[in-house]
Amino acid sequence: MNTPQTMIRVEPDVKNAFRDYCRASGTTMTAVLIDFMKNYIGDGIKERSVIEKLASLERTRQTGLVLDASSGAWVPQHQKPSSVDDESYWKGW
Repeated sequence: MNTPQTMIRVEPDVKNAFRDYCRASGTTMTAVLIDFMKNYIGDGIKERSVIEKLASLERTRQTGLVLDASSGAWVPQHQKPSSVDDESYWKGW
C-alpha cells in the first residue's frame, strides 16, 4: 500500500516506549495504529448516533443536500432555510 505519510504529535517518551514495545512484540508501530483505528471506528459504528451522522455526511457529500433539523427534510446546502415551513421557501420549487 502506497499512502502519504501522516504526522501525529506524540510526546517523545510515549513514542519511544511505544516503538520499543512494538519491536519487542515483533510488529510495527504503523500496524498497531491501523489496528487501533479500525477497532476504534468499529466500536463507533455500533453507536446509532455515529451511524446516523456518518450516513448524513455521506448523503451531503454525494448530493450536496443537507438535513434541515427543524423539518427533517433534505434541502440544497446553499438554500437551507431557517424553516422549511416558510411558504416563501417552497414558491421557487
